Amino acid sequence: MSNSSITASGTAVALGASITLNNEFVEWQSVITGNTTMVAGRGYFVNTTGGAVSMTLPASATIGDLVVIKDYAGTFATNNLTILRNSHKIQGETTDSKISTNRASVVLIYVDATKGWLY
Repeated sequence: MSNSSITASGTAVALGASITLNNEFVEWQSVITGNTTMVAGRGYFVNTTGGAVSMTLPASATIGDLVVIKDYAGTFATNNLTILRNSHKIQGETTDSKISTNRASVVLIYVDATKGWLY
C-alpha cells in the first residue's frame, strides 16, 4: 500500500503509529533570541523576552520533515512568535501562524503541498 508510512531521520514509521521524539529525531539548537530560518530535523528554544521573534520554515520540504519549537522563557503571550510559511501552507492555509501561548511547545511535520506543515 502506498503512503502507509513516513520517514523521520531515516526511520520508517507506520501512519497511525506512535513514536517518541527525542534527540534521535531532533537536533536541538542553542537558545534563539532573534529571527531565524529553521532547518528540518532541528529543535529551537525560542526566547522572546526581548521582543517578538519570527521563525521561517525551511524553503524546501519533504514528507515527514519536522521542526520543533519551545517557548524558552514563557513569554510568547507577551511577545508572540510568528511562524513564517516560506511559500508552504501551514495547516492547509496560506497564512503565517502566530503562537501566543506561554510555555507552548510546537511540532510541525510536513505532509504535502495540499496541507503543508501540520501541528
